Amino acid sequence: MHTNTKCHSVRAILSPRSSDHLFNRWQMIVLSALVFGMSLAVADAETKKKTFSIEAQPARHSLTLYARQAQVQLGFAADVTDDIVTNAVIGEYDVSQALELLLEGTGLQAEHGERGIIIRPVQRAEGAGSVDEPATTDAETTSLKLVKSLTLPSAQATQQTTPSVAGRSGTNQHVQPAQEFDNIIVTGTNLRGVTNPASPVIVFNREDIELAGHTRLVEFIQSMPQNFQGGLSDTAGNIPGSGEGGNSGVGTSVNLRGLGAGATLVLVNGRRVAPAGIGSFVDISTIPVSAVERIEVVTDGSSSIYGSDAVGGVINIIIRDELDGAETTVRYGSVTSGSRREWRASQAFGGSWSSGRGFINYEYLRETPLKSIERDYTALSPTPYNLTSDIRTHSVFASGSQDVSSRISVSGTGNWASRDTVSDTALAIGDGFESSQDVEVKQYGGSLSLEVELTESWQADISTTYAKYSSDRVSELPAFSRVTETTRKSEVLSWDAKADGAVFSTSGGDVQFGIGAGFRGEEFEPNETTAYDRDVTYFYAETLVPLFGGENSRAGLRSLELSGAIRHEDYSDAGQSTDGKIGVVWSPISQLQLRSTYGTSFRAPLLVDASPGRNRANIFNATDPLSPTGTSVGLLLIGNALSEGAPELGTPLGPEDAEVLTFGFDYDSKAVPGLSMSVTYYDIEYTDRIAEPGARASTVLTNPAFAPLVIRNPTAADVEALLAVTTQLANFTDVPEEEFTTGGLDFVHDGRTANLAQTKNTGIDFNVRYSREAFRGTISAGLSGTYVLTLEDQIVPGAPFFERLDTFANPISLRMRGNLSWSNDSWSTALFVNYSDEYVDNTRDPEAPIASFTTVDLTIRYDFTGQGRGSFLRDTTLSFTAQNAFDRDPPFVDDSDLFNRNLDVRNHSVLGRLLTLQLSKSW
Repeated sequence: MHTNTKCHSVRAILSPRSSDHLFNRWQMIVLSALVFGMSLAVADAETKKKTFSIEAQPARHSLTLYARQAQVQLGFAADVTDDIVTNAVIGEYDVSQALELLLEGTGLQAEHGERGIIIRPVQRAEGAGSVDEPATTDAETTSLKLVKSLTLPSAQATQQTTPSVAGRSGTNQHVQPAQEFDNIIVTGTNLRGVTNPASPVIVFNREDIELAGHTRLVEFIQSMPQNFQGGLSDTAGNIPGSGEGGNSGVGTSVNLRGLGAGATLVLVNGRRVAPAGIGSFVDISTIPVSAVERIEVVTDGSSSIYGSDAVGGVINIIIRDELDGAETTVRYGSVTSGSRREWRASQAFGGSWSSGRGFINYEYLRETPLKSIERDYTALSPTPYNLTSDIRTHSVFASGSQDVSSRISVSGTGNWASRDTVSDTALAIGDGFESSQDVEVKQYGGSLSLEVELTESWQADISTTYAKYSSDRVSELPAFSRVTETTRKSEVLSWDAKADGAVFSTSGGDVQFGIGAGFRGEEFEPNETTAYDRDVTYFYAETLVPLFGGENSRAGLRSLELSGAIRHEDYSDAGQSTDGKIGVVWSPISQLQLRSTYGTSFRAPLLVDASPGRNRANIFNATDPLSPTGTSVGLLLIGNALSEGAPELGTPLGPEDAEVLTFGFDYDSKAVPGLSMSVTYYDIEYTDRIAEPGARASTVLTNPAFAPLVIRNPTAADVEALLAVTTQLANFTDVPEEEFTTGGLDFVHDGRTANLAQTKNTGIDFNVRYSREAFRGTISAGLSGTYVLTLEDQIVPGAPFFERLDTFANPISLRMRGNLSWSNDSWSTALFVNYSDEYVDNTRDPEAPIASFTTVDLTIRYDFTGQGRGSFLRDTTLSFTAQNAFDRDPPFVDDSDLFNRNLDVRNHSVLGRLLTLQLSKSW
């Protein structure tokens, strides 16, 4: 078996790229074991005192800092407001002493219970004279916000997301919310308790998701400015001429930065899931929105943490795991023009006991199709079709955990989903091109984890995960009486072991270190007779070094942290890759934070690409500006890098490489309380991208980009070399086949899949937020967006780069999402404005402009929680949502002489105004 070795390097951490591996497997195991052993010895000798650095500030912010620095589970009641200012606590204290100093004289009191520490205001009890007692009203108890539930104080939020009505969360939360640090790891790091990673991180909590008003998780993620909607989707698959391939399951992908669905790593609860299509993307359409607790997004390369695919970023979908009682939700939606309807019903049950908890959620979703004749811009198509599909989805997600002893706990998750999609589409425009398809998708899997508290600060985790995705597709072409069936399956089985904790303490804080190793098996069956598989082994290490902070904090150096990560992966079919990342977070003053990361990432070849396959050679007439006749006869080779007939003659595909740089700042204003902003610049250089240049045969001699792959006036040896790896030959000319090796061909072109292409992508993410108490409630406003500076591709090395930004069916340079919301104890309202800039249709000659596009979404919600105990409406929430409230049609794209679709489905939605009503009740 051929092995292609690729080693990535990080400046100032790793040695320059070379053919030698940075670590071989046994050296890495021994080194990790030695460091791990020394770390445990040091960590075990630590005292129970902690170093605190908390300034006098509003209570909700200081309590979050306290939970983070004390590493305890802490919650606070809803009436612990920003009007209450706590004391400064700076120095080394035990956790209880620090909390007493923090709350002294503030009117707040700590209660210790089974689930941690609860902070409540001290109130004077009726008839109790001067005796103060903590308030315990029902309204207060139901409004309790546990720090573990990821309450996001606005003063700590510094990156980009959609702000919640309460103003406590929003787009781009760089500083992560306080949490139960001995159990939760923030996306973007393997270290527990790291709440301020150098990587830009976006957090959407459940409040954000509900207020956005989307029925499906797909729609919510597509509203993110950083996500290009032009990934694989169930809608684009219906539009004739959309160019969508490899999506036999009619699924929907995530496509951060527009680098391709395969360049975004999608995790569920931090774990990989089985891919869809030809193994090229994760289908998020089967994940029910009712089961999602939050979404965490890392918007820089993270292969040093997670391995392959984390080039454009990582999306980690966290499933709910806590509910005391039951929750029932029903939802109905309809477009105001057309036949599209949707129904959603979900039922959740959950409970907790002294040593564990359990949760299960079921959701049913039904969506009826929207027809092309129901939209003016597609109504003139001579072949009517459905713009969207008829979809039925059932899904079940469950989770649970159980403490075995004071130091050992087990946890597990399970999921099952089934989606049936029926589509009536048009393969092209004209009689006889109507097509119908029925696709059944099943996705299921689960994980099991054993967590062991090794010492006071060290914890180990051993886990296994299994996931499977299958699609059965039946397609009919009535005009030709043809029925085809396609079955595809993919499976992932992984084992992972890791440990992390503090190795020693410095005046700046605890130095954190983590190591891990694992194995992953992947299998893909493109049909019932073919199967590909491979094994992946990996090792990784990560550290965080606080140089300044806590007791050595000083002017200009309130805090300074350095981080580093390295990961080595070995593929049985696609070589090896070693990737690293360094990061720095510097806070010169309390309200300003500067951060930067630099690292390498990679994407492994798809199983179907890395394995030997069928190659075909075509003899054809090509337009040739250098020929006296205007045409030339040539041989084009298309297919896999490795041929089934002679795999030893091919060049195995290697990983795609990327270097990713980010830097930015986060600012919380003291002069204007409630105002914060963040800006992040990113630079991605994506090289060795896998491309199939033979797919553009019509321009092989007219496009100078393909010149390096073309041999003019080939010798007999040149022709024989290509024919030697050919499994199928087709002659589309009058040249006899016996003349191929005797000068009968004018050129040959090797168009097989290879590591050839390159992409350069730079841009700026930005977010501004403001929140304050007003009009007897909380009012919040914000603006988030992405401004892409460059997105240019190179087809083959040495060819010129071409810009695809702001062109038809490609990413748009400027996308923004603004919001304005107000809420009190009962009412919540949120207004969202979505904007995409103008661009051009470069498929026309001359180019035609495509207008900018603005839509408005509205959500109104009423919470009956304050109703009396006997009221049926108690703990009931009623929500109304209007998506695209003004029913704006997408910008017109003149397509009258081709498919009559007259829109860019990759950038704009066809739904129009969608009104929904939702009723949710807790029992």
